Order: sequence, then structure tokens, then C-alpha cells
Amino acid sequence: MMALTRPSTYRKRTAGGGSMMALTRPSTYRKRTAGGGSMMALTRPSTYRKRTAGGGSMMALTRPSTFRERTAGGGSMMALTRPSTYRKRTAGGGSMMALTRPSTYRKRTAGGGSMMALTRPSTYRKRTAGGGSMMALTRPSTYRKRTAGGGSMMALTRPSTYRKRTAGGGSMMALTRPSTYRKRTAGGGSMMALTRPSTYRKRTAGGGSMMALTRPSTYRKRTAGGGSMMALTRPSTYRKRTAGGGSMMALTRPSTYRKRTAGGGSMMALTRPSTYRKRTAGGGSMMALTRPSTYRKRTAGGGSMMALTRPSTYRKRTAGGGSMMALTRPSTYRKRTAGGGSMMALTRPSTYRKRTAGGGSMMALTRPSTYRKRTAGGGSMMALTRPSTYRKRTAGGGSMMALTRPSTYRKRTAGGGSMMALTRPSTYRKRTAGGGSMMALTRPSTYRKRTAGGGSMMALTRPSTYRKRTAGGGSMMALTRPSTYRKRTAGGGSMMALTRPSTYRKRTAGGGSMMALTRPSTYRKRTAGGGSMMALTRPSTYRKRTAGGGSMMALTRPSTYRKRTAGGGSMMALTRPSTYRKRTAGGGSMMALTRPSTYRKRTAGGGSMMALTRPSTYRKRTAGGGSMMALTRPSTYRKRTAGGGSMMALTRPSTYRKRTAGGGSMMALTRPSTYRKRTAGGGSMMALTRPSTYRKRTAGGGSMMALTRPSTYRKRTAGGGSMMALTRPSTYRKRTAGGGSMMALTRPSTYRKRTAGGGSMMALTRPSTYRKRTAGGGSMMALTRPSTYRKRTAGGGSMMALTRPSTYRKRTAGGGSMMALTRPSTYRALPHTLS
Repeated sequence: MMALTRPSTYRKRTAGGGSMMALTRPSTYRKRTAGGGSMMALTRPSTYRKRTAGGGSMMALTRPSTFRERTAGGGSMMALTRPSTYRKRTAGGGSMMALTRPSTYRKRTAGGGSMMALTRPSTYRKRTAGGGSMMALTRPSTYRKRTAGGGSMMALTRPSTYRKRTAGGGSMMALTRPSTYRKRTAGGGSMMALTRPSTYRKRTAGGGSMMALTRPSTYRKRTAGGGSMMALTRPSTYRKRTAGGGSMMALTRPSTYRKRTAGGGSMMALTRPSTYRKRTAGGGSMMALTRPSTYRKRTAGGGSMMALTRPSTYRKRTAGGGSMMALTRPSTYRKRTAGGGSMMALTRPSTYRKRTAGGGSMMALTRPSTYRKRTAGGGSMMALTRPSTYRKRTAGGGSMMALTRPSTYRKRTAGGGSMMALTRPSTYRKRTAGGGSMMALTRPSTYRKRTAGGGSMMALTRPSTYRKRTAGGGSMMALTRPSTYRKRTAGGGSMMALTRPSTYRKRTAGGGSMMALTRPSTYRKRTAGGGSMMALTRPSTYRKRTAGGGSMMALTRPSTYRKRTAGGGSMMALTRPSTYRKRTAGGGSMMALTRPSTYRKRTAGGGSMMALTRPSTYRKRTAGGGSMMALTRPSTYRKRTAGGGSMMALTRPSTYRKRTAGGGSMMALTRPSTYRKRTAGGGSMMALTRPSTYRKRTAGGGSMMALTRPSTYRKRTAGGGSMMALTRPSTYRKRTAGGGSMMALTRPSTYRKRTAGGGSMMALTRPSTYRKRTAGGGSMMALTRPSTYRKRTAGGGSMMALTRPSTYRKRTAGGGSMMALTRPSTYRALPHTLS
């Protein structure tokens, strides 16, 4: 049952147990899960309690709320004060995330599912091969796609609602002023909601990853054997999940971009001093570009992405995967190729969608025009808007190109791929058969080429840099003021980003590399069996350590850069007066930044932590471990890779937490934020405040962290538990594996999930209430003032109703699908149909 009133009451009874939830102005929410039970109540000063299988956990929220989580073989907690709270419970468990004033976003991928909700502006979600994809754009239009062997939907209304039911699972998404979006997929479940301070979370194969973007929007894509996401808004968010792994990218004023690649993962975040990181095969890498643009490519056997900020975001996922591209102010463009599908939607005026043979593609162009072509055995697209977008998909491969004021052009060719982007400071990149080449042009342009069985690069800037790494290695090139260009070829990946202060990082097979660009940028590359780095600043420093070793590079005035390669890891931090330290394989690494920030890492068999104060902190933990990165003023970014997971959250006061396989991790950002991570067989914590305190106790023990002025954070790990409380606003507590986890958010909302073999619920106070019961059960979601959304998945059905604006319902795979859009438009597509 589900009832919505201004002070609503919602109760659900789930399979093998039961759950209840009631919402009133001071609402009460209670859930009873399989083999145990859980409860949660929300009032102005709310209280949330959960009792989980074989254990139990409780959490109460009052003006200064309390949130506690208990994770697998340990425990982790995260609480976010004024704004938001984000929690994830992964592999063999579940994940949760709640954002206060407005929204909640949760994703559960590979063998699971994913969800995303976008409040004010837009929502875009794609579920590809063996699944489905969706995309929703707010103000004007509604776009829905149903792809081969799965299905996808997209709805656009002022406060729109979007829900998808995919093969062997299901997904939902609802948009309201304070929206809530949750998806429950096969063998797991995920949710995501975006509100003013939004939160985006993704759960990847064998691990997990998350990303949240505040003010406007969130975009997520789910690709073959994995998943990916991308959202574009004024401050947009882009995330991609690639084959056998996952990747993400988000753009906001201080944006964050993260990618999760095959057998590993990668992340990228953009802030004033941006950071770029990529995580490639057996490793990971990320790249983020600030003011202007972000460009990332993942080629043969992987994928590629490119996003441009102010105007546009471009992402491509090629052969055996998919690709997407979205443009912000005007348009959003997403493509899913061979064995999948593609979509593109442009906001204000119009929507254009195409569904092609053996897959599908879509493109919509706003004010002026829309042009798309799908060719034999492949496909191509082109769209023109004031900031136009052009994309082409060719036989046996694919190519894309987008033009905006600062335009982006990308091409993906047969057996390989190539890209080119043009912006005021433009970027051009090409990926050729069996190898690859790239070139970027900006006022001070950059040109790089990667050839068959080797590679070469060339960059031109006022103070240009040219670096080449050939056969059995790799090559990279970074340009300071304008742009950053990176390529990773066959059996790996490549990325390129252009910003004023850009950041570029690459992580290659069997190792890892990072690079961040700020006013004085830094560029680092990690090559096969070794590693190399390069950074360009006015007074720059460049150091390279090759095959069977490692390389590091530090830049003077601004930054310090250190790398530890093969069988270890690498880190790089950029601040005005920065400090960087790393301790690798069988040990750990840490990095602290003076005036602003502190950075610490604890690796394999232990844990890792990172805290960001005024400026920024970047941490990476590679193969067999994990990596994290957080950016202060705006955003926080954390990644946990291969055999683990990754997360990234961006908000003004954002919260980002990840729970990885056999361990757990958390991170919260508030004005005085708190960030904690729990890693495999150990644990880690991180807290950020002006006068912060950070303490970690790892493997076979525990860790605690307390934050002075605002908050207090304590963690008790492996074979124990963990807690964290934040004073003024909120408290977060989790109790996991063989136990349970809970999270409550005070002023606005409360979000709770109980996954695999149990159930999950989420309630949002003032605006909305959302509850889901998954696998062998059902799920429901209700939004108060605006809308009501309910879904019943696997072996059941799904429903969704939206009040003020629109109502959208879809029932896919062996069923049917429906969608209704009120004010603006209605769009419905079935698999293998061309609209």
C-alpha cells in the first residue's frame, strides 16, 4: 500500500519479512526486513532506526541528527550536516544515499541496477545491452528509449518522473522539485535522487562507485556488462560505467568526473584547480576539466567519454559498449552503439530519438535543428544548435563530434577510434586502428599522436610540452593554461580534457598514473610495467621513471606530485602549498596539504583516507586496492577500484560515501565536512573542518575521527562496528553484513535501504516519500507535494504517478511500457523501433 497526503503515511509488507513507513510533517518511517527488522521515524527532529538480519542498527535524527552504519566484516558511518547525507552498501548488500533539502540518488549496477533522479533541471539515465537506457530532460520534453534485451525511458516535465523496468531487474526514477529516484535491480538495488544539493551514487561490478552533483542535474549510463552515467546541467554531472568495470564523470561549476574501466576503475573531478584521473585495465585513471570542458576517451575493448562544461558534455562508449554525449544549457546527447543503442535529447524545444537495427540511437536538437544519420552496420548522428552537437557512428566502430561555442569533436573508427574537440581552447584527438593518435588545439594548442604498436605526441602552447612514449609503453601530453590531452590506446584507454586550469591523469595496465592541472598544471602518465609523468607550469618540474620502475613529477609554486608504480600505487596533489606522500604495496601512503588540506592513504591490506580543507585533496588506490579524490570548496571525489568500488560526490556541502566488497568506505562533505573510508580487511576515515581532526585505525582494528567545531566522527571496524555523529546538524550510523545499516537526514528527508534478500526504503520529509522493496518482493515510492511513484519489479509490475505535472509508467521485458507526459510532451519507444 502507499498513501500520500500532505502529512502522508506509507506502509509496505515485503517478501519473507515486512516493512512499514509513514510520513507526516514530522513523519515516522519503519521497516521490517528479512530475517530481522528495521525501523525509521522522521520528524522535524527525526529519528531513524533499523534492525537488520542477524544483527541490528539504529539511527535517530534531530536538528543535530544521528546516522550510523555497520558494514561487512567491519563498519562505516557518514553523516552530513546542513545539507545532505549519502550512504552506500555494496556487494552482497546494498547502497543508500539521501540528500537533505531536496533529493536522493542511488545506483546498483552489474548484476544489480542503477537509478538517477534530477530535480530542478534534468535527469538522464541509460541502461544498455542486456538492460536498457533512459534519459529525461526537465523543462521541455520527454524522451524514452527501449533497447535490445532491455528497455529505457525518459520523461521531462517541470517536476518530471521517470521510471524504468529493465531485464531481470528493474529501475525507477522520479523527478519533483525535491525529487527522489531509486532503482532496485536483480540481486541488489540502487537509488539516486537529485535536489539542490544532489547526490549521485553508482554500484559497479565486484565493487561500487558513486557520484553526486548538487544544484542541477545527474546523468547516468549503464553499458554492456557494467554501466555508465552522465548528467548535464549548468553544473552538470557525467558518469560512465564501462564493460567489466565502470566509469563516471560529473561536471559542476566545480565538477567531478569519474570513470570505472575494465578490471579496475577511474575517476575525474573538476574544480577551480581541476583534477584529472583515469583508471584503465588492471588499474585506473581519471580526468576532470574545470571552467570549460572535460574530454575523456576509452578505446578498443573499453570506451571513451568527453564532456564540455559551460556548454556541453560529450561521452562516447564504443564497440561492445556504448557512447553518450550531452550538452548543458541547450542539449543532451547520448549514444549507445552496436548491440546497444544511443540517445540524445536537447532541452528547451525539441527531442529527437532514433532506434536502429541491433541497437538504437537518439538525438534531439533544440532551438534550431536536428540532424542524425544511422548507416549500414553502424550509425552516425549530427545535431546543430547554437551550441550544436555532432556525432557519427561508423561501420564496426563509431565516431562522434559535437560543436558548441566551445565545441567538441570526437571520432571513433573501425577497430579503434579517434576524437577531436574544438572549443575556444579546442582539443583534437584521434584514435586509429591497432593504435591511436590524438591532437588538441587551444589558443596554446596541443597535438598528440599515438601510432600502431607505439605512440607519439606533440603539444604546442606558449610554453608547450611534447612527450612521446613508444612501443610497449605509452605517451602523454599536457598543456597548461588552456588544455590537457591524454590518450590511452588498444587494450587500455585514453582521455583528454581542456579547461583553463585543467587536470589530466592516466592509469595504465598493471600500474597507475594521475595528473592534475591547475593554473600551473600537472601531468603524469603511468605506462605498461612502469610509469611516467609530466607536468607543465610556468615554473614546472618534470620527472620520469620508466619500465619496471616508476616516475614522479612535482610542480613548484603550486603543487607537489609523487608517483609509486607497478605493484604499488600513485598519488598527486595540487595546492598552493601542497604536500604529497605515498606509501605503497604491503604498506600504505599518505598525503597532506598544508594551509588547506590533508591527505593520507593506507593501501593493500589496510585502508586509505583523504581529507580536503580549503583547497583540494586527491588520493588514488590502485589494482587490488582503491583510490579516492576530494575537492574542497565545491566537491569531493573518492574512488575504490578493482575488487572494490569507487565513489564521487559533488555538492556545495556534498556527501559521498562508498561501501566496497569485503570492506566499506564513506565520505561526507559539509561546510565542515567529514569523510571516512573503510577498506578491505581494515578501515579508513577522513574528516574535513576548518580545525579538523583525523584519526585512522586500520587492519584488524578500528578507526575514529572527530571534527571539532561542527562534528564528531568515530569508526569501529572489522569484527566490530563504526559510528559517526555530527553535532550541529546530523548524525549518521551504519550496521552492515550480518547486521544492517541506517541513515537519516533531519530537516528535509530520510533515506533508508535494506538490500539483497531484504528490502530497502527511503522517505523524504517535507516534499516526498520514497520506498522500495526489491527482488522477490516489490518497491514503492511516493512523493508528497508533487508526485507519487511506485514500482513493482521482477515477476511483478511497475507503476508511477506524478501529480502536478506528469505521470509515467513502464512495464518492460515480456510485458509492456507506458509513458504519459503532462505539460510538455509524451514520447514512447519500443525495442528495435525507429521513431
